[in-house]
Amino acid sequence: MRPNIAFVNLPTIPEDEVINSIIGNPAIKQAMSMPLGILALSAYCRENSTPGSIEIIDYVCALCQKETNYADLEEFIELVPRNCVTVEPDIIAFSVIFSVSVAFFRKVVTVCRKIWPNAIIIAGGTHVTNTPMDILGMGDVDFICRGEGEIAFAEFVRNFGRVHEVEIQGITARGGSVVCTSGQLAKMVDELDEIPFSDWPVLNVDMYLADAGRRRDISDGVVHKSASLMTSRGCPYSCTFCSSFTVHGRKMRYRSPEHVVKEMQELYEKLGVNLFVLEDDLFVVKKDRTIELLQAMANSGIPNQALQFPNALAVNTLSEEVMDALIEAGMTIANIAIESGSSVVQKMIQKNVNLDKARQVVKYFNSKNILTRCYFIFGFPGETLEQMQETVQYAKDLNADWCTMNPVVPLVGTKMYQQFVELGYIKDDPSSWSDAYFTERTFDTPEITAKEIKDFTYRSNLDVNFLHNRQMRLGDYEKAIDIFNDVLRLHSFHIVAHYCIRKCQLALGDLSGAKSTTAVILDLIAKNDHSAEIYNKYGELMPGI
Repeated sequence: MRPNIAFVNLPTIPEDEVINSIIGNPAIKQAMSMPLGILALSAYCRENSTPGSIEIIDYVCALCQKETNYADLEEFIELVPRNCVTVEPDIIAFSVIFSVSVAFFRKVVTVCRKIWPNAIIIAGGTHVTNTPMDILGMGDVDFICRGEGEIAFAEFVRNFGRVHEVEIQGITARGGSVVCTSGQLAKMVDELDEIPFSDWPVLNVDMYLADAGRRRDISDGVVHKSASLMTSRGCPYSCTFCSSFTVHGRKMRYRSPEHVVKEMQELYEKLGVNLFVLEDDLFVVKKDRTIELLQAMANSGIPNQALQFPNALAVNTLSEEVMDALIEAGMTIANIAIESGSSVVQKMIQKNVNLDKARQVVKYFNSKNILTRCYFIFGFPGETLEQMQETVQYAKDLNADWCTMNPVVPLVGTKMYQQFVELGYIKDDPSSWSDAYFTERTFDTPEITAKEIKDFTYRSNLDVNFLHNRQMRLGDYEKAIDIFNDVLRLHSFHIVAHYCIRKCQLALGDLSGAKSTTAVILDLIAKNDHSAEIYNKYGELMPGI
């Protein structure tokens, strides 16, 4: 039998923000990030097993379709699978990567079981790998897959019809009729070139590209069509806050430069993609391999090619030779993972960034006119308020173009999660998992309460990125306006971004523009709850409004 498969792509924002998106008033918008895990599974499955039809129940895509209205969350959850699937599925495969998706996932599983009572439901992904007994305890989930899914899922599909009779490493059945071999995770793909190119046709690719096509490379104003790629798997580092190793392991595995560039060229020729978003956990680790790959990318022949690295570049791996190769291949925005400006905290979290080198990296990229975006996290176990303030001062002195700042989130499967559990700040149970979203903090510590750290982080963000914005300090007000407008594309209610645009307009002598922006700010305060909340909390930072 050739089983029909329906993959499920879940939202990656909190459930209450899914509801806010449905009613048209989100504080956090769902990003249309391409589901690389599903696309790799689909491609590998087509080549190494015997599936029938393959479709995607894509809640992310549905949530971003502004022309579609739903009465409430229940209607949204029920109508999306009915609208996405044209062939009754024999296998419904959930990708549960992020813990924040769990509450939504539980509701969708129940609905899918109601719509297709005879289908086999299997779940995999990082969260499932680290919470197997909880997921298996859900009455409607038949199987889970722990670890990388390609080999195990392909074997699962090949054995459809007798999956309760065979042992597949990494696959576990509800009720224990099948167990993981020796408790092992699924077999990993050692040679990543064996995974075919992502199965783009299974997506509503036009919508993903239309959304990605609005992404603008701030440094030069060029509009690109973007697609996600991964060129490696694994990470040898031991950062206490990261759970990726639980699926992809510590050992690095690489695609060949030829394989990567061939996919890039195919994406350009078939879909017009020329901005490639590299989703590797650690893109720069082996210097010679990195430079070889970047040189091959630079010679791809794709016009106006650009690269971005959303998972951020590791400071300690960046030599001038590597940075030059990144720039030559088309990187115009450097995302740099620093996490803390305190050397003590760096040791605590086992990140061990060389903070002096981080300053040099930012300075070098600045000298090459590369926009720099640095990442910082507050509230690690045992981190004091003074150490957090040290990080804020470091960020202000760093001279980066943007510093992303968030409270730390304890992800199940990480060392840090266990630290918080052992300290008694969180419980090791499902009640805490859906709170694991990178802008939220739901528990207090002796050092700082949840409310205090949220305010501290937000206020620090306004101080460093808006009121003391680097481009404004340099007098490049046009570029600063571009940056603040990028914020507004995601958060149209952000009155501080509007306020900073107003300051830039006044500095440029654009009195008419400043007057119009002031009117926009006042209208938002009067009509938008999010804007009013910002004004009530931080209005003193915006004199003259």
